[in-house]
Amino acid sequence: MVTSIGDKGVGSLIQNSLRKTDSNKRKLFGELSSGERSFSSDAAAGAISAQLEALDSALSQGTRNTRDFISVAELRGSAIDQVANLRDRQSELANQAANGTLSDQQRSVLNEEFQALEQEISRIEGTTTFNDINLFDGNTLTAQVGADSSENSQISLQSIDISSSTERNILTADAARTALDDIATDRTTLSNIRATDGAAVARLETAAENNESTRLALESANSRLRDVDVASTSAEITRQNILAQQQTGLLAQANQSQQTVLNLLR
Repeated sequence: MVTSIGDKGVGSLIQNSLRKTDSNKRKLFGELSSGERSFSSDAAAGAISAQLEALDSALSQGTRNTRDFISVAELRGSAIDQVANLRDRQSELANQAANGTLSDQQRSVLNEEFQALEQEISRIEGTTTFNDINLFDGNTLTAQVGADSSENSQISLQSIDISSSTERNILTADAARTALDDIATDRTTLSNIRATDGAAVARLETAAENNESTRLALESANSRLRDVDVASTSAEITRQNILAQQQTGLLAQANQSQQTVLNLLR
């Protein structure tokens, strides 16, 4: 709104006030249309809101990381179950070969299957991957589930090597008995890893649920900071409109007074 006045006194003050009122109205209308407050006059609230948004984003990514890692644990668990079944079959063959009633030729036949099962275990170890990461390479796998670098924000899957550390065969009764003991140790290791992975999955699921619960609380808090109070803002717009009308009237009076003075001086 443009109204001219030659006087730089009262009229200028009124005109500056009118510009400020118009600016306030534009700001309020902008907030109503966007649904969000402007933090231009409340930097502290703006900083808090930005921090809440950053934490919310970090936890959202943490939840995605957690769910990816649950997939990793389930994939590895499935492979471990397959290996355990193969070890069970090897144990059966070794037990049979340990029996003194078998000939060397019969043990040789059993050993062929025994070795084929070992090769399949090695194949599973070499091909069980997630995103090109081998899950049985002996390295600890760590999920970043939280929003910082602390240990509380990380959950790990224990490293494991499922292949045999020594070459085994069941060509003799003594070798078969040794293989039985070794396989029993492997089977115990697999069971322990399976239980540990199961506990890790339970932690991962809890972490994902906790992240989402925290995010809901953060979003609620940020909403209270950012969202416009429609009733309050509408009332303020009404007040600013009334103020603008009053200022316009005062400006008209100031202009009229100046014109009266000019008329008297003619």
